[in-house]
Amino acid sequence: MADLTRVRTRFKVIAGVLGGISLLAVLYLVLPIGQTNAELYKDLGDTRDEFKRKEVQVRPLRGLPEKLVTTHGAINDFYRDRLPARQSKVSEEIGKLASANHVTLSDVHYDNLETDIPDLREITLDAQLSGEYANVARFINAVERNKVFFLVDGLTLDEQKAGAVRLSMKLETYQRPDNVQSAPEKPAGKAPARGTKAGG
Repeated sequence: MADLTRVRTRFKVIAGVLGGISLLAVLYLVLPIGQTNAELYKDLGDTRDEFKRKEVQVRPLRGLPEKLVTTHGAINDFYRDRLPARQSKVSEEIGKLASANHVTLSDVHYDNLETDIPDLREITLDAQLSGEYANVARFINAVERNKVFFLVDGLTLDEQKAGAVRLSMKLETYQRPDNVQSAPEKPAGKAPARGTKAGG
Protein backbone atom coordinates (compact mmCIF):
# COMPACT_ATOMS: atom_id res chain seq x y z
CA MET A 1 0.00 0.00 0.00
CA ALA A 2 2.89 2.31 0.77
CA ASP A 3 4.34 1.67 -2.72
CA LEU A 4 1.04 2.66 -4.34
CA THR A 5 0.98 5.91 -2.36
CA ARG A 6 4.53 6.69 -3.47
CA VAL A 7 3.67 6.03 -7.11
CA ARG A 8 0.61 8.28 -6.88
CA THR A 9 2.73 11.05 -5.36
CA ARG A 10 5.34 10.77 -8.12
CA PHE A 11 2.60 10.72 -10.73
CA LYS A 12 1.09 13.89 -9.29
CA VAL A 13 4.51 15.62 -9.31
CA ILE A 14 5.19 14.59 -12.92
CA ALA A 15 1.68 15.65 -13.96
CA GLY A 16 2.17 19.03 -12.28
CA VAL A 17 5.53 19.58 -14.06
CA LEU A 18 4.04 18.61 -17.42
CA GLY A 19 1.04 20.86 -16.76
CA GLY A 20 3.35 23.77 -15.97
CA ILE A 21 5.34 23.19 -19.18
CA SER A 22 2.12 23.09 -21.19
CA LEU A 23 0.94 26.32 -19.60
CA LEU A 24 4.24 28.04 -20.46
CA ALA A 25 3.98 26.81 -24.05
CA VAL A 26 0.45 28.20 -24.36
CA LEU A 27 1.55 31.54 -22.90
CA TYR A 28 4.48 31.70 -25.37
CA LEU A 29 2.13 31.15 -28.32
CA VAL A 30 -0.47 33.64 -27.10
CA LEU A 31 1.96 36.27 -25.82
CA PRO A 32 5.15 36.08 -27.95
CA ILE A 33 8.27 36.96 -26.00
CA GLY A 34 10.85 39.14 -27.75
CA GLN A 35 10.71 41.64 -30.61
CA THR A 36 7.73 41.87 -32.92
CA ASN A 37 8.07 41.90 -36.70
CA ALA A 38 7.62 45.68 -36.74
CA GLU A 39 10.47 46.07 -34.26
CA LEU A 40 12.68 43.72 -36.27
CA TYR A 41 12.00 45.71 -39.48
CA LYS A 42 12.82 48.94 -37.64
CA ASP A 43 16.12 47.46 -36.41
CA LEU A 44 16.92 46.38 -39.98
CA GLY A 45 16.21 49.89 -41.27
CA ASP A 46 18.39 51.43 -38.56
CA THR A 47 21.22 49.03 -39.45
CA ARG A 48 20.96 49.97 -43.13
CA ASP A 49 21.06 53.68 -42.27
CA GLU A 50 24.12 53.15 -40.07
CA PHE A 51 25.82 51.22 -42.88
CA LYS A 52 25.17 54.08 -45.31
CA ARG A 53 26.59 56.61 -42.84
CA LYS A 54 29.74 54.51 -42.36
CA GLU A 55 30.08 54.12 -46.13
CA VAL A 56 30.01 57.90 -46.56
CA GLN A 57 32.61 58.30 -43.79
CA VAL A 58 35.08 55.83 -45.33
CA ARG A 59 34.61 57.01 -48.94
CA PRO A 60 37.47 59.57 -48.72
CA LEU A 61 39.79 56.77 -47.55
CA ARG A 62 39.29 54.73 -50.71
CA GLY A 63 42.45 54.70 -52.81
CA LEU A 64 44.39 56.13 -49.87
CA PRO A 65 47.69 54.36 -50.71
CA GLU A 66 47.67 55.84 -54.22
CA LYS A 67 46.74 59.27 -52.83
CA LEU A 68 49.62 59.07 -50.35
CA VAL A 69 52.07 58.26 -53.15
CA THR A 70 50.77 61.22 -55.18
CA THR A 71 50.94 63.55 -52.18
CA HIS A 72 54.46 62.38 -51.33
CA GLY A 73 55.53 63.09 -54.91
CA ALA A 74 53.96 66.58 -54.81
CA ILE A 75 55.77 67.35 -51.53
CA ASN A 76 59.09 66.22 -53.03
CA ASP A 77 58.46 68.39 -56.11
CA PHE A 78 57.71 71.39 -53.89
CA TYR A 79 60.85 70.77 -51.80
CA ARG A 80 62.99 70.38 -54.92
CA ASP A 81 61.62 73.30 -56.93
CA ARG A 82 60.73 75.91 -54.29
CA LEU A 83 62.94 75.39 -51.22
CA PRO A 84 66.67 76.18 -51.08
CA ALA A 85 69.22 73.60 -49.94
CA ARG A 86 71.52 76.27 -48.47
CA GLN A 87 70.88 79.43 -46.47
CA SER A 88 73.27 81.32 -48.77
CA LYS A 89 70.74 80.79 -51.59
CA VAL A 90 68.21 82.82 -49.60
CA SER A 91 70.49 85.85 -49.18
CA GLU A 92 71.61 85.55 -52.81
CA GLU A 93 68.02 85.53 -54.10
CA ILE A 94 66.89 88.42 -51.86
CA GLY A 95 69.93 90.44 -52.93
CA LYS A 96 69.10 89.89 -56.62
CA LEU A 97 65.48 90.99 -56.10
CA ALA A 98 66.53 94.10 -54.17
CA SER A 99 69.04 95.08 -56.87
CA ALA A 100 66.59 94.43 -59.73
CA ASN A 101 63.91 96.59 -58.07
CA HIS A 102 66.26 99.40 -56.92
CA VAL A 103 65.64 99.09 -53.18
CA THR A 104 68.13 98.99 -50.34
CA LEU A 105 68.31 96.30 -47.65
CA SER A 106 70.08 97.03 -44.38
CA ASP A 107 70.38 95.56 -40.88
CA VAL A 108 69.70 92.10 -42.34
CA HIS A 109 69.42 89.37 -39.71
CA TYR A 110 68.87 85.64 -40.37
CA ASP A 111 67.71 82.89 -38.01
CA ASN A 112 67.86 79.18 -38.82
CA LEU A 113 65.32 77.28 -36.70
CA GLU A 114 64.19 73.70 -36.25
CA THR A 115 60.66 72.70 -37.26
CA ASP A 116 58.32 69.84 -36.37
CA ILE A 117 59.05 68.27 -39.78
CA PRO A 118 62.23 66.15 -39.78
CA ASP A 119 65.16 67.62 -41.78
CA LEU A 120 63.20 70.77 -42.68
CA ARG A 121 64.53 74.00 -41.17
CA GLU A 122 62.85 77.38 -41.02
CA ILE A 123 64.84 80.41 -42.13
CA THR A 124 63.62 83.82 -41.01
CA LEU A 125 64.90 87.14 -42.29
CA ASP A 126 64.50 90.51 -40.56
CA ALA A 127 65.68 93.59 -42.45
CA GLN A 128 65.20 97.29 -43.08
CA LEU A 129 63.89 98.01 -46.57
CA SER A 130 64.08 101.48 -48.11
CA GLY A 131 63.44 103.03 -51.52
CA GLU A 132 60.85 104.76 -53.65
CA TYR A 133 57.33 103.60 -52.82
CA ALA A 134 56.73 102.07 -56.29
CA ASN A 135 60.07 100.22 -56.18
CA VAL A 136 59.34 98.84 -52.71
CA ALA A 137 55.93 97.64 -53.86
CA ARG A 138 57.50 95.94 -56.91
CA PHE A 139 60.14 94.32 -54.69
CA ILE A 140 57.52 92.87 -52.31
CA ASN A 141 55.49 91.59 -55.27
CA ALA A 142 58.62 90.00 -56.77
CA VAL A 143 59.45 88.32 -53.44
CA GLU A 144 55.97 86.77 -53.23
CA ARG A 145 56.14 85.55 -56.86
CA ASN A 146 59.72 84.29 -56.71
CA LYS A 147 60.54 80.67 -57.54
CA VAL A 148 62.15 80.32 -54.11
CA PHE A 149 59.29 80.11 -51.63
CA PHE A 150 59.13 83.25 -49.49
CA LEU A 151 56.37 84.16 -47.08
CA VAL A 152 56.09 87.85 -46.15
CA ASP A 153 55.39 87.56 -42.45
CA GLY A 154 55.32 91.23 -41.50
CA LEU A 155 55.79 94.79 -42.77
CA THR A 156 56.01 97.82 -40.52
CA LEU A 157 56.26 101.38 -41.87
CA ASP A 158 59.15 103.14 -40.13
CA GLU A 159 59.43 106.34 -42.16
CA GLN A 160 57.85 108.04 -45.18
CA LYS A 161 58.84 111.26 -46.87
CA ALA A 162 58.84 112.71 -50.39
CA GLY A 163 57.72 109.45 -52.04
CA ALA A 164 60.39 107.33 -50.29
CA VAL A 165 59.60 104.81 -47.55
CA ARG A 166 61.51 102.77 -45.04
CA LEU A 167 60.00 99.53 -43.76
CA SER A 168 60.85 96.83 -41.27
CA MET A 169 60.30 93.57 -43.11
CA LYS A 170 60.09 89.98 -41.92
CA LEU A 171 60.26 87.04 -44.34
CA GLU A 172 60.38 83.31 -43.84
CA THR A 173 61.25 80.33 -45.98
CA TYR A 174 62.38 76.75 -45.39
CA GLN A 175 65.59 74.90 -46.10
CA ARG A 176 65.04 71.50 -47.69
CA PRO A 177 66.92 68.29 -46.86
CA ASP A 178 70.10 67.62 -48.84
CA ASN A 179 68.75 64.31 -50.18
CA VAL A 180 66.08 66.11 -52.28
CA GLN A 181 67.97 67.17 -55.37
CA SER A 182 67.06 70.44 -57.07
CA ALA A 183 65.60 70.40 -60.56
CA PRO A 184 68.11 71.09 -63.35
CA GLU A 185 68.10 74.67 -64.56
CA LYS A 186 66.55 75.17 -68.01
CA PRO A 187 68.84 76.84 -70.57
CA ALA A 188 68.07 80.48 -71.18
CA GLY A 189 68.29 80.28 -74.99
CA LYS A 190 66.18 78.26 -77.38
CA ALA A 191 67.27 74.75 -78.20
CA PRO A 192 68.94 74.44 -81.62
CA ALA A 193 66.71 73.27 -84.46
CA ARG A 194 66.77 69.56 -85.21
CA GLY A 195 69.53 68.65 -87.65
CA THR A 196 71.73 71.63 -86.76
CA LYS A 197 74.67 71.86 -84.36
CA ALA A 198 74.66 74.25 -81.42
CA GLY A 199 76.81 77.27 -82.12
CA GLY A 200 77.16 76.45 -85.81
